[in-house]
Amino acid sequence: MFKRASMINTRVLIIDDDPQLRKLMVYEVRKAGFEIAEAASVNEAMDALSKESFLVVLTDVHLPDGNGVELTRMIKAAYPKTEVIAITAMGRISDGVTAIKNGAFDYLVKGEDNHRLISLINQAAQKALLEQQLALLEQQVNEAQAGVDIIAQNALQIEQATQIVKAIHSPIRQRIMQFIFSRGKATVKEIYTHLELEQSIASQHLAILKNAGIVNAERDGQKVNYSANYNGVEKVIVFVRQLLQK
Repeated sequence: MFKRASMINTRVLIIDDDPQLRKLMVYEVRKAGFEIAEAASVNEAMDALSKESFLVVLTDVHLPDGNGVELTRMIKAAYPKTEVIAITAMGRISDGVTAIKNGAFDYLVKGEDNHRLISLINQAAQKALLEQQLALLEQQVNEAQAGVDIIAQNALQIEQATQIVKAIHSPIRQRIMQFIFSRGKATVKEIYTHLELEQSIASQHLAILKNAGIVNAERDGQKVNYSANYNGVEKVIVFVRQLLQK
Protein backbone atom coordinates (compact mmCIF):
# COMPACT_ATOMS: atom_id res chain seq x y z
CA MET A 1 0.00 0.00 0.00
CA PHE A 2 2.75 2.42 0.90
CA LYS A 3 5.21 1.52 -1.82
CA ARG A 4 3.64 3.58 -4.58
CA ALA A 5 1.54 6.44 -3.29
CA SER A 6 0.85 7.79 -6.77
CA MET A 7 -1.36 4.77 -7.43
CA ILE A 8 -3.69 5.81 -4.60
CA ASN A 9 -6.35 8.50 -4.84
CA THR A 10 -3.97 11.18 -3.56
CA ARG A 11 -4.73 14.89 -3.71
CA VAL A 12 -1.93 17.44 -4.04
CA LEU A 13 -2.29 21.21 -3.71
CA ILE A 14 0.15 23.21 -5.85
CA ILE A 15 0.71 26.85 -4.82
CA ASP A 16 2.58 29.26 -7.11
CA ASP A 17 1.72 32.74 -8.38
CA ASP A 18 3.57 32.14 -11.66
CA PRO A 19 0.85 30.63 -13.92
CA GLN A 20 3.32 29.15 -16.41
CA LEU A 21 5.44 27.43 -13.78
CA ARG A 22 2.33 26.25 -11.94
CA LYS A 23 0.90 24.87 -15.18
CA LEU A 24 4.13 22.92 -15.77
CA MET A 25 4.12 21.44 -12.26
CA VAL A 26 0.44 20.54 -12.54
CA TYR A 27 1.16 18.71 -15.79
CA GLU A 28 4.05 16.70 -14.35
CA VAL A 29 2.36 15.83 -11.06
CA ARG A 30 -0.93 14.89 -12.72
CA LYS A 31 0.97 12.74 -15.23
CA ALA A 32 2.38 10.82 -12.23
CA GLY A 33 -1.16 9.86 -11.21
CA PHE A 34 -2.08 12.45 -8.58
CA GLU A 35 -5.24 14.52 -8.34
CA ILE A 36 -4.45 18.24 -8.38
CA ALA A 37 -5.84 21.48 -6.99
CA GLU A 38 -4.20 24.88 -7.60
CA ALA A 39 -3.73 28.14 -5.70
CA ALA A 40 -1.88 31.36 -6.53
CA SER A 41 -1.66 32.88 -3.05
CA VAL A 42 -1.68 32.17 0.67
CA ASN A 43 -5.36 33.13 0.93
CA GLU A 44 -6.36 30.85 -1.94
CA ALA A 45 -4.35 28.02 -0.44
CA MET A 46 -5.88 28.29 3.04
CA ASP A 47 -9.34 28.50 1.48
CA ALA A 48 -8.70 25.31 -0.51
CA LEU A 49 -7.37 23.52 2.58
CA SER A 50 -10.46 24.48 4.57
CA LYS A 51 -12.73 22.89 1.96
CA GLU A 52 -10.99 19.58 1.25
CA SER A 53 -8.14 17.46 2.55
CA PHE A 54 -4.76 17.09 0.87
CA LEU A 55 -1.99 14.62 1.60
CA VAL A 56 0.68 16.89 0.13
CA VAL A 57 1.05 20.63 -0.45
CA LEU A 58 3.69 21.94 -2.86
CA THR A 59 4.28 25.65 -2.26
CA ASP A 60 6.56 28.33 -3.65
CA VAL A 61 8.43 30.28 -0.97
CA HIS A 62 7.60 33.70 -2.45
CA LEU A 63 3.88 34.46 -2.80
CA PRO A 64 2.09 37.78 -3.41
CA ASP A 65 0.39 37.88 0.01
CA GLY A 66 2.94 36.04 2.13
CA ASN A 67 5.62 33.39 1.90
CA GLY A 68 5.75 29.64 1.81
CA VAL A 69 7.95 29.41 4.89
CA GLU A 70 5.30 30.97 7.12
CA LEU A 71 2.55 29.19 5.19
CA THR A 72 4.23 25.89 6.06
CA ARG A 73 3.96 26.70 9.75
CA MET A 74 0.28 27.64 9.34
CA ILE A 75 -0.55 24.45 7.43
CA LYS A 76 1.24 22.15 9.89
CA ALA A 77 -0.48 23.86 12.82
CA ALA A 78 -3.95 23.53 11.30
CA TYR A 79 -3.50 20.29 9.33
CA PRO A 80 -0.66 18.33 10.99
CA LYS A 81 -1.16 15.22 8.86
CA THR A 82 -0.70 17.15 5.60
CA GLU A 83 2.88 17.13 4.33
CA VAL A 84 4.39 20.30 2.82
CA ILE A 85 7.18 20.60 0.27
CA ALA A 86 8.64 24.09 -0.16
CA ILE A 87 10.02 25.35 -3.48
CA THR A 88 12.92 27.78 -3.17
CA ALA A 89 15.07 29.65 -5.65
CA MET A 90 18.70 28.74 -6.22
CA GLY A 91 20.79 30.68 -3.74
CA ARG A 92 17.95 30.82 -1.19
CA ILE A 93 18.32 27.32 0.17
CA SER A 94 18.16 28.81 3.67
CA ASP A 95 14.45 29.38 3.01
CA GLY A 96 14.02 25.66 2.45
CA VAL A 97 15.92 24.83 5.63
CA THR A 98 13.72 27.24 7.61
CA ALA A 99 10.62 25.68 6.05
CA ILE A 100 11.77 22.27 7.30
CA LYS A 101 12.18 23.71 10.80
CA ASN A 102 8.59 24.94 10.44
CA GLY A 103 7.47 21.37 9.72
CA ALA A 104 8.00 20.97 5.96
CA PHE A 105 8.71 17.46 4.73
CA ASP A 106 11.50 18.73 2.49
CA TYR A 107 12.33 21.48 0.01
CA LEU A 108 12.91 21.57 -3.74
CA VAL A 109 15.14 24.00 -5.61
CA LYS A 110 13.59 25.51 -8.74
CA GLY A 111 15.07 23.95 -11.84
CA GLU A 112 15.65 20.50 -10.32
CA ASP A 113 14.56 17.62 -12.51
CA ASN A 114 11.01 16.33 -12.51
CA HIS A 115 12.13 12.94 -11.19
CA ARG A 116 13.08 14.53 -7.85
CA LEU A 117 9.76 16.42 -7.76
CA ILE A 118 7.70 13.26 -8.18
CA SER A 119 9.97 11.28 -5.87
CA LEU A 120 9.55 13.83 -3.07
CA ILE A 121 5.78 13.95 -3.51
CA ASN A 122 5.60 10.16 -3.37
CA GLN A 123 7.70 10.04 -0.20
CA ALA A 124 5.65 12.79 1.44
CA ALA A 125 2.40 11.06 0.48
CA GLN A 126 3.67 7.78 1.93
CA LYS A 127 4.46 9.48 5.23
CA ALA A 128 1.09 11.27 5.32
CA LEU A 129 -0.76 8.01 4.61
CA LEU A 130 1.19 6.21 7.32
CA GLU A 131 0.44 8.92 9.88
CA GLN A 132 -3.27 8.75 9.02
CA GLN A 133 -3.18 4.98 9.47
CA LEU A 134 -1.34 5.33 12.78
CA ALA A 135 -3.89 7.84 14.06
CA LEU A 136 -6.66 5.40 13.19
CA LEU A 137 -4.68 2.62 14.83
CA GLU A 138 -4.42 4.61 18.06
CA GLN A 139 -8.18 5.03 18.14
CA GLN A 140 -8.74 1.35 17.41
CA VAL A 141 -6.24 0.21 20.06
CA ASN A 142 -8.01 2.35 22.66
CA GLU A 143 -11.31 0.77 21.67
CA ALA A 144 -9.80 -2.72 21.71
CA GLN A 145 -8.42 -2.22 25.22
CA ALA A 146 -12.01 -1.90 26.45
CA GLY A 147 -12.56 -5.58 25.60
CA VAL A 148 -10.63 -7.54 28.24
CA ASP A 149 -11.36 -10.97 26.74
CA ILE A 150 -10.12 -9.90 23.32
CA ILE A 151 -6.91 -8.51 24.80
CA ALA A 152 -6.28 -11.75 26.72
CA GLN A 153 -6.63 -13.78 23.54
CA ASN A 154 -4.43 -11.48 21.43
CA ALA A 155 -1.99 -10.06 23.97
CA LEU A 156 1.10 -10.06 21.74
CA GLN A 157 -0.51 -8.20 18.83
CA ILE A 158 -2.17 -5.70 21.15
CA GLU A 159 1.21 -5.09 22.82
CA GLN A 160 2.79 -4.45 19.39
CA ALA A 161 0.02 -2.01 18.49
CA THR A 162 0.36 -0.24 21.82
CA GLN A 163 4.14 0.08 21.30
CA ILE A 164 3.53 1.81 17.97
CA VAL A 165 1.03 4.21 19.48
CA LYS A 166 3.41 5.11 22.31
CA ALA A 167 6.36 5.45 19.94
CA ILE A 168 4.71 8.04 17.70
CA HIS A 169 3.63 10.29 20.57
CA SER A 170 7.13 11.68 21.14
CA PRO A 171 7.88 14.94 19.25
CA ILE A 172 11.54 13.92 18.95
CA ARG A 173 10.63 10.56 17.47
CA GLN A 174 8.23 12.26 15.08
CA ARG A 175 11.11 14.47 13.85
CA ILE A 176 13.36 11.43 13.48
CA MET A 177 10.65 9.57 11.52
CA GLN A 178 10.12 12.59 9.28
CA PHE A 179 13.85 12.81 8.53
CA ILE A 180 14.17 9.09 7.80
CA PHE A 181 11.06 9.10 5.58
CA SER A 182 12.29 12.12 3.63
CA ARG A 183 15.74 10.60 3.06
CA GLY A 184 14.69 7.00 2.48
CA LYS A 185 17.39 5.87 4.87
CA ALA A 186 19.77 7.56 7.31
CA THR A 187 22.55 6.74 9.76
CA VAL A 188 22.55 7.70 13.44
CA LYS A 189 25.18 10.36 12.73
CA GLU A 190 23.11 11.90 9.92
CA ILE A 191 20.06 11.95 12.20
CA TYR A 192 21.61 13.51 15.28
CA THR A 193 23.62 15.99 13.20
CA HIS A 194 20.64 17.16 11.12
CA LEU A 195 18.25 17.33 14.07
CA GLU A 196 20.86 18.82 16.42
CA LEU A 197 20.47 16.06 19.02
CA GLU A 198 22.99 14.38 21.28
CA GLN A 199 24.12 11.05 19.84
CA SER A 200 22.93 9.10 22.88
CA ILE A 201 19.48 10.72 22.70
CA ALA A 202 19.11 9.92 18.99
CA SER A 203 20.19 6.31 19.60
CA GLN A 204 17.69 5.86 22.44
CA HIS A 205 14.79 7.13 20.36
CA LEU A 206 15.85 5.06 17.33
CA ALA A 207 15.84 1.96 19.54
CA ILE A 208 12.26 2.70 20.58
CA LEU A 209 11.17 3.17 16.95
CA LYS A 210 12.94 -0.06 15.96
CA ASN A 211 11.37 -2.04 18.82
CA ALA A 212 7.95 -0.70 17.80
CA GLY A 213 8.53 -1.91 14.24
CA ILE A 214 8.31 1.56 12.70
CA VAL A 215 11.89 1.57 11.36
CA ASN A 216 14.28 -1.09 10.13
CA ALA A 217 18.00 -1.20 10.94
CA GLU A 218 20.43 -2.63 8.39
CA ARG A 219 24.20 -2.80 8.85
CA ASP A 220 26.38 -1.57 5.98
CA GLY A 221 30.00 -2.14 6.94
CA GLN A 222 30.70 0.08 9.95
CA LYS A 223 27.43 1.98 9.53
CA VAL A 224 23.84 1.13 10.43
CA ASN A 225 21.19 2.53 8.08
CA TYR A 226 17.67 3.16 9.38
CA SER A 227 14.71 3.07 7.00
CA ALA A 228 10.90 3.23 7.31
CA ASN A 229 9.20 -0.12 7.93
CA TYR A 230 5.86 0.46 6.20
CA ASN A 231 5.04 -3.26 6.03
CA GLY A 232 5.53 -3.92 9.73
CA VAL A 233 3.24 -1.08 10.74
CA GLU A 234 0.63 -1.97 8.14
CA LYS A 235 0.43 -5.57 9.41
CA VAL A 236 -0.43 -4.33 12.90
CA ILE A 237 -3.00 -1.91 11.50
CA VAL A 238 -4.68 -4.71 9.54
CA PHE A 239 -4.65 -6.95 12.62
CA VAL A 240 -6.35 -4.36 14.83
CA ARG A 241 -9.04 -3.77 12.19
CA GLN A 242 -9.70 -7.51 11.99
CA LEU A 243 -9.71 -7.75 15.77
CA LEU A 244 -12.40 -5.11 16.14
CA GLN A 245 -14.60 -6.92 13.65
CA LYS A 246 -14.71 -10.09 15.77
